[in-house]
Amino acid sequence: MKILLLMPDAHMHKLKIGHHLRSMREAPLSLTTLAALLPLERDIEWKLVDGSVDPIPLEENADLVGISVITGNVVRAYQIADHFRRRGIPVVLGGTHVSILPGEAMAHADSVVIGMAERV
Repeated sequence: MKILLLMPDAHMHKLKIGHHLRSMREAPLSLTTLAALLPLERDIEWKLVDGSVDPIPLEENADLVGISVITGNVVRAYQIADHFRRRGIPVVLGGTHVSILPGEAMAHADSVVIGMAERV
């Protein structure tokens, strides 16, 4: 099983020096924590992409896509989720925005995670 874990860029915490634009935030611990919790004994491949550092791989072949959603990236997160669902790939949305507005998120997901994902 191939799992793609994504954090879309919220365009926050950016530093522009001349023509160079750099992200000034740390890697999202929510996704790294989820990746660490995947069972080792199973045949699971995973890829984690932080959209503030690398482009979101929209043509990636995956069996499941998980997207961490904060209010600052909600529009882009829903666009990405809709894209993968159109490709027939199931999408799970989680994060603070989804926990607050799960009904809104369900319009863009096959499943949502409410609350702390590591507890679910």
